[in-house]
Amino acid sequence: MARVRTLAQLRAEVRDGAGIQGLGALARFPDSTVNRYINQALAALYDLILDHSSGDEYTNEQAASTGAGNETVACPDDFYRLKGVLAQAGQNWIPLRRFKLDQVAEVGAGTAYTMRYRLVFGPAGQSPQLYFSPVPGSAIPLRIFYVPFAPELSADADDWDGFNGWEEYAVKYAVLNVGGSEQNPAMGTVEQLMERARDRIASMAAAQDMGEPDRIGVVEFSRGQEDSDYPDYVERLWS
Repeated sequence: MARVRTLAQLRAEVRDGAGIQGLGALARFPDSTVNRYINQALAALYDLILDHSSGDEYTNEQAASTGAGNETVACPDDFYRLKGVLAQAGQNWIPLRRFKLDQVAEVGAGTAYTMRYRLVFGPAGQSPQLYFSPVPGSAIPLRIFYVPFAPELSADADDWDGFNGWEEYAVKYAVLNVGGSEQNPAMGTVEQLMERARDRIASMAAAQDMGEPDRIGVVEFSRGQEDSDYPDYVERLWS
């Protein structure tokens, strides 16, 4: 079973680690303030895990569809990082490639086999969009794989999956925020413990899926085609 911790449990650990129990501490650090520190710490833990793993722990999938003559499709509202896009062609799902900016002028109706995409960010507060080239010539079903934003805990019963005790990093992170505002000299020890937890997560997150190693692609290019977008090559994948 995963090591799940509720917001109430995390807050109690932070209060204990920072020594802010009792009525006086509650006045200086109400639950709303400690909760804010915890959510900041969990966001940092989330990024740490993503930086040292494939991100499969948090990957979501959303169905979408292109429109005939429409070059964009909106990403999900909770979008944070893109993992990949598949387009349907008959019974098959085709992985779409990302296009370069100098390919945006490609003409002709885009299909699942010819379309490429690029992630485009708009004004703040709006979800990014997938921009397709060539422009889709019909409604093509899509599967968007993405990592959402880190969830924010608000109710005491809201929980966080620490996998194997990784929430310790977030607890120490929040304790440091509290201790920094209190100018607590004991925070040096807490920082050492946090760095130890960070190193452990960085090591273990990268090895979560050890069932099969990544394949190595050996690509043979024709002379003069090394930097071509459409090279004449043969690719061998070894596992």
